[in-house]
Amino acid sequence: MHASTEAFVSIAYAPGSNSTLGQVAAERRVIGNMFDGSNATLLSLGLGGSISFLIAPTENTIIGSTVFELTNLGSGHKERARLFLGNDLGDWVEIGTLLNQEFGSQVINLNPLVASLEVVAFGPATGFGLTVLEGSFNSLRLVDASPTTGRNLDGFDIATLSITSLSRPVAIPEPAAALLLSVGLLGLAMGARARARA
Repeated sequence: MHASTEAFVSIAYAPGSNSTLGQVAAERRVIGNMFDGSNATLLSLGLGGSISFLIAPTENTIIGSTVFELTNLGSGHKERARLFLGNDLGDWVEIGTLLNQEFGSQVINLNPLVASLEVVAFGPATGFGLTVLEGSFNSLRLVDASPTTGRNLDGFDIATLSITSLSRPVAIPEPAAALLLSVGLLGLAMGARARARA
């Protein structure tokens, strides 16, 4: 489980803007806010901002993730984020979009053969779940896609985030696999010859 700053090789945060202050307030730009176990603190992406995570160890593959977005229902702040999977903070594949309570707490699945998105919880914070179905990824990225007009201030707010991963299966290089097959066939042949003599 990746749910602390130490669980990542890299967290690349590029805050966007706040529509009234010009920049996201300093207390909403603290990366640790996502990992303190509280929905009272949060990290704001800012309008047009982004954050990318590279898990540790990088040899693992992401199998799922949970993100909680914190916006008070009735606030009028329509916030959404695009979610991507990739490797080594590149080769991004867009999975879909997370829309907060003001959008009706919903998801848009864009790549259902690779991964699925779903709303997993309602309440003060809207929870979103990611399940990887195909492929191997060690990076996750969220990009704010909130409307820049209306009552929106500083985009998608992440109250908590966690990522789950597993060790990738170790592939045997082809020459080694061929050698193992040859040894196995030789063993079978020798066993058959010994049985024939007996």
